[in-house]
Amino acid sequence: MSSLICSANKRVIIIDGYADNSVLDFFVGSNKKTKKVIICHKAERIDPKVLERFAKQYGEITIQEDKSYHDRFLIIDEDVYLLGASLNSLGNKTSTITKTDQYKLEDIYKGE
Repeated sequence: MSSLICSANKRVIIIDGYADNSVLDFFVGSNKKTKKVIICHKAERIDPKVLERFAKQYGEITIQEDKSYHDRFLIIDEDVYLLGASLNSLGNKTSTITKTDQYKLEDIYKGE
């Protein structure tokens, strides 16, 4: 997952209702200039102090609270991936990460 995120040139958008501080680990080694957004149900699950320290090394990460998403998505530049499990529990059980042509960036993310 980290290598996929670090391959981004323009943007990384994680849409995961249960995202927490552990999701930040996936950004280790990412390009500081890449736009980074995490959309989750409860922004307070990501500690602002941890986020601030992380941003100094890997660039700013925008946290957006939005409860309208049910599914989990990962967007790398223009590519959209469906995630079978929440990123904070990735690796605990068998799960999938599937690149999909069913959705385009603008279908999923309205922030740009």
